[in-house]
Amino acid sequence: MSLKDTEALKALEPELIVSGFYPRAIPAAVLALAPGYNVHPSDLPKWRGPDPAYWVIRSGDTHTAICVHQLTPELDEGAIAHRVEVKVRPRESGVALARRLERDAALTLADFIASLYQRATREGVAVGQLEVALSPQEGEASWAPLVSPDEVEIDWASSAEEVERFVRAASPYPGAFSALDTGFQPELLVVYRGRAHRDERLETIPTGAPIVMGGRCYIKCGEGAYRLDRVRVGRREMSGERLAELLS
Repeated sequence: MSLKDTEALKALEPELIVSGFYPRAIPAAVLALAPGYNVHPSDLPKWRGPDPAYWVIRSGDTHTAICVHQLTPELDEGAIAHRVEVKVRPRESGVALARRLERDAALTLADFIASLYQRATREGVAVGQLEVALSPQEGEASWAPLVSPDEVEIDWASSAEEVERFVRAASPYPGAFSALDTGFQPELLVVYRGRAHRDERLETIPTGAPIVMGGRCYIKCGEGAYRLDRVRVGRREMSGERLAELLS
């Protein structure tokens, strides 16, 4: 934000500065104009930054939160004014969780700001003069960077459970990928959905090898195997059962 923009904002004499999903830190000169609040879709201080839903799923968190916090010059580091716990659904993808959090976070922020103005009206003060109960962020902070499509190649040496979380986190975009030997030449395999699988009969199979069993396709992991339920092979999207037919 330029000095000219800051001066124009100052001329408006704002009572409150409100931010939601703004991708950059707000300059201190702007924050000095009025109290400010931001909404962030994670359980702060966990997963500060631009892509918390991906990292929540990938890390296996069963719960996250929506936090309304004070705006500070540092990104997502302000004291928390309002927190709503959110349960992660068992089969939820990273994109599905992100959309749900963004929708609910927008509503949460709107309700919080509306409650401030209602309270200010009752007390006969400007909204910026209200005393708001704040809780400092507690616990170890972690960062949730954006992930590029090149960074979501599946490591089949991981456990089947880790692969399942990795695929969910990246589904449907950017899409966790690997190479698949179809018997002719390796093709790009993008995995959208699947399940971790445990079967002692598969433990001697080399890691990364595809297995067709019972009409389904699996890939051997470092521990266990991963069942492919929805994939794209090259440019063809298909079910795991169809892939099993092609590999048989």
